[in-house]
Amino acid sequence: MFFIHYLEEIWNILTALAPWLFFGAGLAGLLKIFLPQGFISKHLGASSLANIVKTTLLGIPLPLCSCGVLPTTMGLKKDGASNGASLGFLISTPQTGLDSILVTANFLGWPLALFKVIAALITGIAGGFLTHYTEPRPLLISDPAHVKSDPKENDNPGGESRWQIFFNYTINDLIGSIYKYLVLGILLAALISSLFPSEALSRLPALQGIGGMLVMLALAIPLYICTTGSVPIVASLISAGLPIGSALVFLMAGPATNAATLAGVYRTFGRRITAIYLGTVILGSIAFGLLFQFFFSPALSEVLISHHEHVPAYRPIINAFFAILLSGLIVRWAGLDFLSWFRRLNRPAPRKEEELTLQVSGMTCNNCVAHVRHALESQPNIRSADIRLETGLAHVKGEALDRSIIIRVIKAAGYSVVDS
Repeated sequence: MFFIHYLEEIWNILTALAPWLFFGAGLAGLLKIFLPQGFISKHLGASSLANIVKTTLLGIPLPLCSCGVLPTTMGLKKDGASNGASLGFLISTPQTGLDSILVTANFLGWPLALFKVIAALITGIAGGFLTHYTEPRPLLISDPAHVKSDPKENDNPGGESRWQIFFNYTINDLIGSIYKYLVLGILLAALISSLFPSEALSRLPALQGIGGMLVMLALAIPLYICTTGSVPIVASLISAGLPIGSALVFLMAGPATNAATLAGVYRTFGRRITAIYLGTVILGSIAFGLLFQFFFSPALSEVLISHHEHVPAYRPIINAFFAILLSGLIVRWAGLDFLSWFRRLNRPAPRKEEELTLQVSGMTCNNCVAHVRHALESQPNIRSADIRLETGLAHVKGEALDRSIIIRVIKAAGYSVVDS
């Protein structure tokens, strides 16, 4: 029966994905709490080729998808990072991340996982260099002493312990911020596995060679899918017969671009750098897709065949535990989003509506936005809170608004308000 088979595929993907997702997010959390304050930003001030390389390298292990990498890049640019360094960070970071690297290795083997890291690094450096060399005028060199803080760092206004920060960052900020895209990726991957038997796509000429890569680009560029969520989809496509090079194109271009990110890049950097950004992603993903398919795909096929042959007896128990834990967290986050939507839908408009705008600092991703919104909209006199990640502005509407109370609510949620 198709439905039973579909549920089995969902469970298989969950058990393969969840342990490495938690492990990778945990490593990223350790980086978060143990790296010195301002470690990243202070290395990015001067406009130089060396700084482009450093910025791109620093972006490789960071678990930022394109929902979080654009505002982070904007923060780096405001703090004095050059356009070349900013673009290198923007291209390389969403393609990788510690959690994504481990999940990719578990699903597709270490050869592809490491190759994807190298591809992200080279494409990021290439985009940064192109930006540097095509600048219409000399860039100003900013003083690193003026770089005050890392925009990815939370200023911890609530005085939380390191391990509280670690838990909130690992579970809520990293995994929680992408849970919708993880669910989408898991459901799509299970559907592909259920509908297409092994090697079915290999019989479609349109998906072979460069044609298949162009099809993957057409799907990947406008859509948003996080780098971790794209891995099970790619694994299912490869199992169904999609050439590995075409799958790698999707794995690179999907997380690196989407319509919203393109609009943000255009608004922040202008037409010329947007063209470099998009062109680097397109040409880089096709070039590395062809390179990997030509030189490494036979070896990868052997890895995929033997990847799950020898599994220790305790692994299914561990995998099941983390799959259940992830499922429970997904249900919790979905419930919170539903309650927030339901409150907004049913809360009556106040007799005399007031508006208040505040500048919130410390938000790094869409899940941070959701935390602030949930905290504010739980107040009985607040009808709605519109939070913008890119600008950090919170537009609050309600009745008898008290700025000091709203600031306390935001601080209790783990963020702070910039005095204006």
